[in-house]
Amino acid sequence: MKNKIISSVLFSALALAGCNAQAEKTNFDNLSQSDKDQIGKIASDYIIDHPDVLIKASNKLQSQQEEQQKAEAKKMVKAVLANKEKLLSDPATPVYGPQDAKVALIEFFDYQCAYCSKMAPYMKQIEEKYPKVKFVFKETPIFGSQWEASDYAAKVGLWIYKNYGSKAYNNYHNDLFATNKMEGQLQKSDINAVAKKIGADISKFDDKENTSVDISLFKDLGFQGTPSFIVMPVKNANENNTFVIPGADPNSIVTAIEKVQKQTN
Repeated sequence: MKNKIISSVLFSALALAGCNAQAEKTNFDNLSQSDKDQIGKIASDYIIDHPDVLIKASNKLQSQQEEQQKAEAKKMVKAVLANKEKLLSDPATPVYGPQDAKVALIEFFDYQCAYCSKMAPYMKQIEEKYPKVKFVFKETPIFGSQWEASDYAAKVGLWIYKNYGSKAYNNYHNDLFATNKMEGQLQKSDINAVAKKIGADISKFDDKENTSVDISLFKDLGFQGTPSFIVMPVKNANENNTFVIPGADPNSIVTAIEKVQKQTN
């Protein structure tokens, strides 16, 4: 068993060398078990005598993964910059914060998303810590086909913003997450109750007149899930001052805000 594990590790190291690794694997699979065991012993002895091989392979793999992540991030930033008007200037998108804000924090979220729910208290803290930041709320009900309340909550949110304004929407947003209901637990009755609590006459909301929420921008930017965040200056955004955070990472959000604030002051 030890020889098999080590030979597998050695193959992983060989795979880093280039595209011939698949041919090497095919040849290895065609060998008899005794030949495989012998190769395993040779690999085991070699690695024991040269442990630096595994360290070098591990370092190279880590380096390749980091480069891949950087390339993906750069690609997403370019997509963000190509869509900055849709991100920052869409009149139907809920926003909260000063009109003259220099920094924008954009969040893509679903009210049924567990990670979005866990991030909500941190987002509220960030909102309180950075009152000069413009918060942009991109309703993204990716679970709409699975849970009807996901799409319903997003549509009610957009309706509240349109009819009751920014502050009412922000209260709805925070209070709905404060229910701690997610992944199918959130129901229309919960959404209606929160809407009523923040002063909206939910009886005037007509679900039939409100079409499904468009999440095409979320897909165009290359995001894979919610929550996802973008921190960028409201004006003169470029590749050096625009940050994409695809996941629940409050520390990275704060770091990005601090960097953009320094550049815009």
